[in-house]
Amino acid sequence: VFGCRRGLVEAVRAMDAAGAKAIMLILTCVPEVIGEDVEGIVHEIQPEVAARLSFVQLGHFKCNSYPSGFWKTLTAFGAMMEPAETRAKVINVLGRSPEEDHIPLPAVLDALSKRGFTLRMLAPKSDMDDFLAAPDAALNLVLSPYMNPLAEQMRRAFKMPCLSLHEVYSVAGIDALLNELAERLGITWGDAF
Repeated sequence: VFGCRRGLVEAVRAMDAAGAKAIMLILTCVPEVIGEDVEGIVHEIQPEVAARLSFVQLGHFKCNSYPSGFWKTLTAFGAMMEPAETRAKVINVLGRSPEEDHIPLPAVLDALSKRGFTLRMLAPKSDMDDFLAAPDAALNLVLSPYMNPLAEQMRRAFKMPCLSLHEVYSVAGIDALLNELAERLGITWGDAF
């Protein structure tokens, strides 16, 4: 986005007419330098289009590294989410790509899958539809610290509980986390772990 308001609005309308479900505007530093208000444009045009709109500012003076760019982009995905009825057997797994078939599932995810839970993987290369559907999950399991801001945003916006699996290392801590997970989901682990 290089600060051309009319062209930007026309492009959003064209993408919406072509059937886009969601449009994320990724900004360089130029719009702010020249005084373009992309947030205002998004709020103005959103009522006119069916596609969910969001924006993320990635200009160097506001985003000078990969982690902050990653967090800001995920938070922009969160801004496109809308409340949904909770599906008790769906769990969002934040931090694992659906394309990671070559890496074995962590034991806890395998155990959940075997108990009939649908695991929705949310990470880079996940489908936009998965991000947009995410508010219907029973809870978020966070596998990566990069995903914490999105999990926190969903907790605030949708009252969605989250458990961070990447922050616990002691046997007692892991045991407590697995017990909390089982309790939240209404299941028992038996001797799975």
